[in-house]
Amino acid sequence: MIEVQPTMQIITINLAVPYLDALDEIVEQGRYPSRSEVIRQALRDFLKDELEMVEAVLFMKKKEPEPTVEKPVDMRKGLKEERMERVAKLLEAKDRKLRKW
Repeated sequence: MIEVQPTMQIITINLAVPYLDALDEIVEQGRYPSRSEVIRQALRDFLKDELEMVEAVLFMKKKEPEPTVEKPVDMRKGLKEERMERVAKLLEAKDRKLRKW
């Protein structure tokens, strides 16, 4: 079976000299045939890890029960209404006291 390689595109990146030295050392050890192959493998590993992390987060979100909320969805609106009710009650109480006089 023939393995089809994806189309490759040349890109340019800037790397610090210590990174280039490390890449060259890996290639000189014969672990990879070129700098490009080292970078491709590192990128494959990085993308695999990132994808696994995203999938794990999505899985955890699916497992979490939906929170039950008794307050209105717009919490500011709910708080504003509560404050208005408290103010109205205080005014009614003051009004009753004034009427007694």
